[in-house]
Amino acid sequence: MKLQYWQCFIGLFFSCCDFAAAMPLPINSLSMKGILGQQTAVKENHFKQALEPRLFQFPQDHLAHQAYKTEWWYFSGNISTDSLNKSDKSRKFAYQFTLFRFALQPENLSRENSQWRSSNIYMAHVALTDFENQQFYQQERFSRDGLSLAGVGKNDHGFLQFWLNDWQIKSLQKAQLFPLILTVNNEKFALNLQLEVIKPLVLQGAQGLSQKSSKNASYYYSYTRLASRGNITIGKKVYQVFGESWLDREWSTSSLGKDQQGWDWFALQLDDGCD
Repeated sequence: MKLQYWQCFIGLFFSCCDFAAAMPLPINSLSMKGILGQQTAVKENHFKQALEPRLFQFPQDHLAHQAYKTEWWYFSGNISTDSLNKSDKSRKFAYQFTLFRFALQPENLSRENSQWRSSNIYMAHVALTDFENQQFYQQERFSRDGLSLAGVGKNDHGFLQFWLNDWQIKSLQKAQLFPLILTVNNEKFALNLQLEVIKPLVLQGAQGLSQKSSKNASYYYSYTRLASRGNITIGKKVYQVFGESWLDREWSTSSLGKDQQGWDWFALQLDDGCD
């Protein structure tokens, strides 16, 4: 069997995990481990925890859950210049884009209605692997949600949108996540991809409750097959690309026990249609 995803996750995912595990955050200088594992904040700040299976509701659950402290939208995929991905002469790439939300306080504690007020810190990370040239590109950004510098929600026309400055995900159908356009631009490379569902979402763990330790869990679902097409730009060169992507979606308040540094995970897309 041909494993479609090992290159993507070994080539770039673990680099992303490494920076996340030790990443300093502008929230009282807490590390990622502190954000995911801190128990005191749960009681003092009244954040909810993922304790038992829940009924998922869409499209609302595609958006932010302010009652929980941490969540992310994690896209990754293998794409190439050959629509059938079989030509030896095709240029092959792998990409990853993740948007993280870190709550500063739960929604029920917000007392002010000011466009300057920030309730969340957002972080976005993007990576691109160029296999032919053996090049790996990556960039990350941070921003607060005040003044609409970053955020998640519906626009005035009912389309879902996710953004950090000009890095954006926009749905193309009202009240639906897919199809969507993912747009990322920086000085070295750019992504402009359209993603559409091939297979329905999967609830991970026990009906969507993913246990990370005996007392810590997250709500977690995935779209394991997303038809992907569009353009990537490296320097001044533009490539028309095709392929398949994967979306992991999680939110929680405390996901790590005291004896845990983090966790690793990977995804496989097999050529017989299994994921």
